[in-house]
Amino acid sequence: VTNLGLALLLLGTFCGMSSAATLIVGKPGAPCPNAQYSTIGTAVSAAAPGDVIAICQALYPEQVLITKALKLKGLSIDGVNRVLIQPPTLSEVNGCESVVSVVNTTNVSIENLAIDASNNAIAGCSPLLSTVHFFNSSGAISRSAISGAQLQNPASCSELFPGNGFGVLVDSDGTVSGPFNVVVD
Repeated sequence: VTNLGLALLLLGTFCGMSSAATLIVGKPGAPCPNAQYSTIGTAVSAAAPGDVIAICQALYPEQVLITKALKLKGLSIDGVNRVLIQPPTLSEVNGCESVVSVVNTTNVSIENLAIDASNNAIAGCSPLLSTVHFFNSSGAISRSAISGAQLQNPASCSELFPGNGFGVLVDSDGTVSGPFNVVVD
């Protein structure tokens, strides 16, 4: 009986430690029950590894940097899925301009989002352009629309197929051992 009681106590301790929080992101005035954050970036910063960032329908004009295991999930409210991440401009992170950058982490899940990189000003081959960039990282993208990774002046870059950047770019700088796996569904 003592061993059973100790096993149940330890099981309860470990189960309590593994619970993930859900942080809800929503714009003021939008139909979003219990929104705690108005930007995805502030929710990502506040989240602990393993947490879920639930994003209500709206336009989010921001770049997102993820450096810990998280799940970003667009919410369907009343049957409507309209979560769009589209920053007005892009800044470089690890040699690439991307809307979502996943850096030096694993177990990042992105689902049910529309991610658009069309507001870029890249005129040549450098820096690279992608909509989502997994750098030294692993994760998954599902049920999401990835668009807009097109160079503004495609003729100036003969290394890439004219007019295109990368929808999802997965790469490593070689300083972190992999393997790095990204599933796109």
